[in-house]
Amino acid sequence: MQKLGRLVLKTPNVDHCARLCHASTVAGLAQVFGSGAMTNSISDLADAECAFIIGSNNFEARPFAGRKLMQAKRNGAKIIVCDPRRTPTAKQAHLHIQHYSGTDIALLNGMMQYIIKNGWKNKEFINARTLGYEDFKSCVMQEKYSLENVSKITGVPVEHIRTTCQWIHKADKTTALYTLGITQHTVGVDNVRSIGYL
Repeated sequence: MQKLGRLVLKTPNVDHCARLCHASTVAGLAQVFGSGAMTNSISDLADAECAFIIGSNNFEARPFAGRKLMQAKRNGAKIIVCDPRRTPTAKQAHLHIQHYSGTDIALLNGMMQYIIKNGWKNKEFINARTLGYEDFKSCVMQEKYSLENVSKITGVPVEHIRTTCQWIHKADKTTALYTLGITQHTVGVDNVRSIGYL
């Protein structure tokens, strides 16, 4: 597209989705992993033992990813979809977490508190490859993120949150999938402006 713009249309001004709608994702991935790109290939989804999907409707927006998820499901993988809507992706899930719109952070923080309390964290990974874990832990361990409080905030039964965490913990290979439903659900493209892309 850049060659078409420069050579045929005689303009250096070529835009693409990573600058605007995916900018918050690109910046977050670059900050956390050093690269603003997918951490695995879509083909790897077929090998997952558990898929945690939040803010993403793969069957409509990314059919190839949806097909790989179905291959994983046929191989015994547990599929968890967190979405306020009953999307085509949610209809294929073993567990549909139908939380209230805008309560994703409370849901995720509650899950992380439950995982930490049960000692399911990977201490070696945390010590070798992360920064700021204690600050993160002090945030998610607040009383407002107990399962009972998170259930009230999100509308999700406590047992569903527990089951989600247990399936993630028991799987050797879990994949986490998210898209614009997470990166833009509160302030839209203002996320981009806040990180200096515009």
